Amino acid sequence: GHANMLETRSLNLGPGSCVAVLNTFALHHATPEQAEAAIRDWSLLLKDDGGCLYLGLWEGSGYMEEHHPGIKSILHSEKDARAWIESAGLGIIMSRSQVETEFGNMNTLYLICQKKKKKIPEATNE
Repeated sequence: GHANMLETRSLNLGPGSCVAVLNTFALHHATPEQAEAAIRDWSLLLKDDGGCLYLGLWEGSGYMEEHHPGIKSILHSEKDARAWIESAGLGIIMSRSQVETEFGNMNTLYLICQKKKKKIPEATNE
């Protein structure tokens, strides 16, 4: 078998056990639903006091030209990636996009995200 780079349950890591999660250029092997679920799972692994997710992905829409037979390559839009990150309780603290020429002028998106601190309800004097 092979490791699934999007699935975290087999790692036996508990919620809030990671200071950071790094994932670069794996989301193009995931459907939009799988990519959103992976970001949500990575967020759960992050410490509540500012754990960070570093994410690099091929950005666009549709399918990417196949470089390896049998490997599914799906481009995800920046809008979708930002929505998934926000939905997972993360805030984007830095982003950069550029064209990479190594594989033939492909748009890349790099995001550094931080887990949002949970708000503690203020006590009321009633």
